[in-house]
Amino acid sequence: FPYLDTLKLCSRREFSPAGVEFFGKGDGADLELLKRLLQKRAGNKRWSALFTEVPSNPLLQCPDLEALRVLADEYDFCLVVDDTIGNFLNVDLIDSGLADAVCTSLTKLVSGRGDAMAGSVVVNPNTEKGRWMKEDMAKDTDAFGGLHEADASAMVHNSRDFPERNSRINETSERLADFLHGHADVETVWYPKFVAPLYSKYQKETGGFGGLISIHLHPHICQRTFYDTLNVAKGPSLGTNFTLVCPYTLLAHYHELDFAISYNVPPNLIRISVGLEDFDELKEKFSFALKKSRLHPKLPS
Repeated sequence: FPYLDTLKLCSRREFSPAGVEFFGKGDGADLELLKRLLQKRAGNKRWSALFTEVPSNPLLQCPDLEALRVLADEYDFCLVVDDTIGNFLNVDLIDSGLADAVCTSLTKLVSGRGDAMAGSVVVNPNTEKGRWMKEDMAKDTDAFGGLHEADASAMVHNSRDFPERNSRINETSERLADFLHGHADVETVWYPKFVAPLYSKYQKETGGFGGLISIHLHPHICQRTFYDTLNVAKGPSLGTNFTLVCPYTLLAHYHELDFAISYNVPPNLIRISVGLEDFDELKEKFSFALKKSRLHPKLPS
């Protein structure tokens, strides 16, 4: 299940006039469905590209990129991966030859300050489609005209300590995810360590799990009170140097909650983008909010 705009933009007719196919769970069953679809339409309809995320936003899951790479080579389509949540310091999608192109929102953790907008597309010199895209992009005489000078300047300044910030956020996020995963008031924690067994295949030796966590609370916790009580910044972005929390499903899919639910994305999912605060500070804030939000003692299961 991808980030909202990835799905919506790919579905627009001006970008995909022949339409799209959506594989919302990205699991083994979806992989088999993709294989059957490719076999069924082989020869009479070419596919342009397959877009996916590592890991996905907000469920932090990973598709089988090795299997997708085999299919991309066999059926001659591009494999494009968004690594914004994992980021290129944590996962290797280029040197491994898995992706033809990697898209990253530099606005997020690479910048960290939330005061610049930028993105990157890195094409892979190790794949045939990657080399073709590099040649095609070189024909664009305005290849560098889309980034405003002030944004470019801010990105250069903000990204200088990106490796140090990434390392610290990796460590804090894992500790916070472990804490929440073992907490009696938290029903589900979505975090690559717990829900994405394939993530370790793409993880660099020095890479972590990234700074994003999603949670769903048990019924004896008032979700609204927890959200209002939690003393961190609230907003729809992620990757800021400060911890940022949002009710993701309600913000992104308010008018299509049934659609989100059909792909196992609950309405009350809370997405946490971990910042540079100390773990003990965040633990205290989450513990306090959970304690203040209990409607009654947890019933035995």
